[in-house]
Amino acid sequence: MTFLKWYYQQGFNLIPVPKGRKGAVIRWKQYEENKAPKIPDNYEGNIAVILGKTSGNLVDIDCDTKELFDLAQKILPETLTTKSYRGGHLYFKTDYPMRKFTLDIPKHGKLEVAGQGQISILPPSLHPKGIRYKLIRKTPPTHWSGDVKEELIELIETSLKIKLKRERINIQRISQGVGEGERDECAIKLATWFRKEGLTREETLEKMVEWNRQNKPPLEDSVIEIKVGSAFKPESPYAYKFAGKSKIKPKFSCGGILSNIIFEQTNEEFLVYNKETSETTKRKTVEGYKPFPKLPWEPVSDISPYNFSELWSEIKRYLYEHIDISEGYDLLTAWVLASWLPENWHAVPYLFFYGPAGSGKTWALEVLASIGFRPLMSASATLSTIFRVINNHHPTMFLDECETYMRKERSEILHLLNAGYRKGFPAMRSEDTKDGYVVKFYDCFGFKALAGTKEFIKTLKSRCIIFNMSKAVRKIKTIIDTEKAKGLQRMLLTYRFEMLSQKEKMQEPDVLTGRLRELFNPLIMVAPETAKNSIINQAKKIEAITEEEERTSDEAIVFKAVYDISKTQLKRKIRIEEIGKLVNENLGVDEQISNVSIGRILARLGFKKTMHEHKRAIFWNAELAKRLKRRYLKGKSKDNLTDYT
Repeated sequence: MTFLKWYYQQGFNLIPVPKGRKGAVIRWKQYEENKAPKIPDNYEGNIAVILGKTSGNLVDIDCDTKELFDLAQKILPETLTTKSYRGGHLYFKTDYPMRKFTLDIPKHGKLEVAGQGQISILPPSLHPKGIRYKLIRKTPPTHWSGDVKEELIELIETSLKIKLKRERINIQRISQGVGEGERDECAIKLATWFRKEGLTREETLEKMVEWNRQNKPPLEDSVIEIKVGSAFKPESPYAYKFAGKSKIKPKFSCGGILSNIIFEQTNEEFLVYNKETSETTKRKTVEGYKPFPKLPWEPVSDISPYNFSELWSEIKRYLYEHIDISEGYDLLTAWVLASWLPENWHAVPYLFFYGPAGSGKTWALEVLASIGFRPLMSASATLSTIFRVINNHHPTMFLDECETYMRKERSEILHLLNAGYRKGFPAMRSEDTKDGYVVKFYDCFGFKALAGTKEFIKTLKSRCIIFNMSKAVRKIKTIIDTEKAKGLQRMLLTYRFEMLSQKEKMQEPDVLTGRLRELFNPLIMVAPETAKNSIINQAKKIEAITEEEERTSDEAIVFKAVYDISKTQLKRKIRIEEIGKLVNENLGVDEQISNVSIGRILARLGFKKTMHEHKRAIFWNAELAKRLKRRYLKGKSKDNLTDYT
């Protein structure tokens, strides 16, 4: 196969050059966009390739000394290589047409990279000094993606252990849009700047598409995607030097899950776990995220291997040695494990340590926080701080003295807690800014443990597993075993990495219903078989207590009176006065329920109000009564209730 035929197969746009010369015999600039006439096979003069776009974004790395040529062949990928008079040429194809640039390498000479708007002499052409160009490596030009200039500088610096000069990039000028000839190179630089500022790849692409509209003319959106990919290709961003300060706030994270890795902040860097290889490394940045300068908790420094059965036993023993409760150590152990996997759950249980002063409530929070996932211990912090920390850091919250919040900002703390137990329900807050009041959304989802001396309202109580605390009756540790706690945290971080890397979802048990199912399923799912029944039995105890409380509630008492009247008197309307008389006949003076309160309770239950014989009354509703009977009057015989509505 002739040289000409092989070059044409590589997509080269060739032109004739007089024998023994470097200058073209034709005006070749007209062929930078179009193909030049084909050179005949019997042509005996020199040949050259038009570099750049017309030849598939071809570039020529021209080494003018033997030392540079040897260095280039050593550090660069194998590609089409030719030898010239003193040095040689290496040809690559790039992502975009490159312009000429020169690197001045101390003690080695100048390395010239020729590209768009230039030509390069090919073998078997004759050099003006009488030496023929030779093919050293006859292989198609290798594709070199990314910023060739910057990567070439890094390769030379690493190989020769030197530092080359880098020009400062005026990022303000670039961000205002550039013209044709600058767009490709500037796109990678601007995307790298966004990456260094902490933006993710997706956020950078969004910004780059917006920037591209200012270019004259704009690049295709698909080209912008390639440029962003090039900027995010290296493990660390390109070492450009940018002029000017960024106005974009860096994006911080203390950890998270990406497609192939899980990462967690350890002081000023990330511990990164590879899902496929199970290897851990440490990095300064991850996919545009930077570590927070300071965390509100002591981060876990590293990971440690573990055996699950032993880990469970050690956590349980640790809790038993520090906290005195009548029962529930399996439940607390499961809560600790589940709290390290918040991403796995649709809803999470809160813990509420309830009791008088000196009963060990605060101590229980401190013990759990010592081995918790991103533990944030707070006593009477401002609500705005709590909202922001939960939204930004996604910690496990330990809130002490909750009665303080109930007294000062009841609606706000209840909103945070009610919204935070189930995934996908952000809390809304109205905040005063320089532009006036604005509504902000906060992701408050996550595990929380609370302590207080006053009981919560019913809606929040139903989201909590309650521990009634009293003074310890056995000897327990009164100082946190710090070394033991840190060792457990290191194993728990390994547990987190491994569990979140599993491709199969954990199977939910079908033993509970309603709210209890939401609260207890995460605990049952992380527990070993030996502890599952213990947790299920505690859940059923809570269910029985809840049902008993419901049957003795004001709602149950009022409905029972309505139900009894309906059984003895077939009425379409029932007077509230009559219901009140029946409700209060067996209640003490201090327990009496007023007719006004009874009317409100009936409305809450779903009965519609009316008037009967000039007195306030309700409409009887048989279908509603059947539903309420199942809830409040369990154990009653089945009745055929008549609908008089």
